[in-house]
Amino acid sequence: MPDTRAAMRLWGRLFADIWQQSRGRLLVWVLGTGLVTAGTLAQTELLKRVVDRAFAASVSGGELALLAGAAVLFAALRGVGGYGQMISLSVAGTRAVSTLQKQVVARLIGADLAYLQARVSTGIVAQVQRDTLLVQNMLGPGLGAVGRDLVTMLALVGWMFWVDWRLSLMTFLALALGALPIRQLGRRAAAHSATLNAEIVRMAARLGQLLQGIRQVKTYRMEGPEVARAWAAMDRTTNAYAGEIHVHALSTPLMELIGGIGLAALILLGGAGLSGAGPGAGTLVAFTSGFVAISLVLRRLAAAMVARRNADAALARLFDLADTAPVIAEAADAVDLPRPQGAICFERVDFGYGDGPATLTGLSLDIPPGAKVGLVGRSGAGKSTLLNLIPRFHDPDAGRILIDGQDIRGVTLSSLRQHVTLVSQESGVFDDTIHANIAYGCPGASRDAVRMAAHAALLDEFIASLPDGYDTAVGEGGARLSGGQRQRLALARAILKDAPILLLDEATASLDSLTERAVQGFLDGFAQGRTTLVVAHRLHSVKDADLILVLDQGRLVEQGTHDALLAKQGIYATLWQGQQ
Repeated sequence: MPDTRAAMRLWGRLFADIWQQSRGRLLVWVLGTGLVTAGTLAQTELLKRVVDRAFAASVSGGELALLAGAAVLFAALRGVGGYGQMISLSVAGTRAVSTLQKQVVARLIGADLAYLQARVSTGIVAQVQRDTLLVQNMLGPGLGAVGRDLVTMLALVGWMFWVDWRLSLMTFLALALGALPIRQLGRRAAAHSATLNAEIVRMAARLGQLLQGIRQVKTYRMEGPEVARAWAAMDRTTNAYAGEIHVHALSTPLMELIGGIGLAALILLGGAGLSGAGPGAGTLVAFTSGFVAISLVLRRLAAAMVARRNADAALARLFDLADTAPVIAEAADAVDLPRPQGAICFERVDFGYGDGPATLTGLSLDIPPGAKVGLVGRSGAGKSTLLNLIPRFHDPDAGRILIDGQDIRGVTLSSLRQHVTLVSQESGVFDDTIHANIAYGCPGASRDAVRMAAHAALLDEFIASLPDGYDTAVGEGGARLSGGQRQRLALARAILKDAPILLLDEATASLDSLTERAVQGFLDGFAQGRTTLVVAHRLHSVKDADLILVLDQGRLVEQGTHDALLAKQGIYATLWQGQQ
């Protein structure tokens, strides 16, 4: 939760963005607020004169008609001004928040894998949605009304002091009683809001994980316990929300009481003639009307102050996400990497995830261009990590990686990843059509090019059997496809990209043996002239590789051809024999 000064800096930053984007609307808000204030003052002064004239019995029918017309005119001024100031700031604020939201989304998509893997994706989404709503509500009906009410209240107070400063001073001393409790309510509201936000994020994250793993839930007959756990999370969220509502509701009776005390002081002091010769009837009635209006304003301001503490925290979280710079960044003098021959060199590379143990230690290897290289080893040996370092999903803690003799940290990320294709066990299928999924990363690809890639991945017969063919929607995460179909779709996408460096991380693991052999046969041909690194637990898929690298506990312990490694009778030979 930011302190008051930090929060004011954040709101100032947001309003600077609003000013840059919507100066005209802000000027409309100023004009509208001026009309509301002028109309309110005019109505109050009008009420004073009408009552004074009525008590003096000196008002004519014509004057009454004129005064009535003025009342309608002033009310119209307030209505027009209120509409203008409300709509202008609401639209301007919504656009500014939308810009901030876009920055957050861009940061999240461009964030490092390590940053995203340390957070639950559904939790982040829930938090951004809630925080955006809180800030938007504060900007539109919140701050827009607050600004108008503040200006109107100050104008009324000024008018009241101008008419009778002594009566005004004694009356407004009563209102000062409300400052301390309202401030305390704001702090309590902030605490409840933080609890509510944490519960919403946790609940969204848990529900997202359950839906993603729903087959496991059903397989292990965990529907009942998971429903109970979800209900408990919802109860905690409801209780946190109830606490927040309770704090908001407390501001109403508190301000009612304080307003009543102030009104009582006005009646007693005005009626007793404390202000010199005593105020006239018109002054006392106008003062009462003005004081009631100010009391209503203070009540709305009190509620807005409580809500603002919630919005402060939300705005701080949004700016924190928008300002999060990725660690994997381009050097200032980075150059584009031309289409490489595909020589890859690791020089004494160390890497570990966060504060955990080293995943790769002192790794040095040379891969010639166009070679097919198998990466084998027990689970956790560092095979997938090695692949992930090549497109700079992570950077080494020590050492460097070169492609065609060029340190990959010296080239632009876009050009590096343009020449590298990764196909993993996570097929990465999106809720779109088959065509769009295959053409992902190549949006200008023709239907013929997509068909050729699908044919190479043995998908064309399946696609032809669908009523909508390549325009068939596959559902969230490819839910309408089998695991093998999703994997072949990912392979088709890689084929279409036609990059000179191909990284296959168990890319055929979801295929049946017959399909795997057919796809593997195509990949062997497709890989000709490309540097191909293949992570495989089924060793027969890398038996014919030009070079096999054996990793163990993050170290390169063996390398050579299939036959040479069998002759060594080491780890590779043990793994091979275990699969026969």
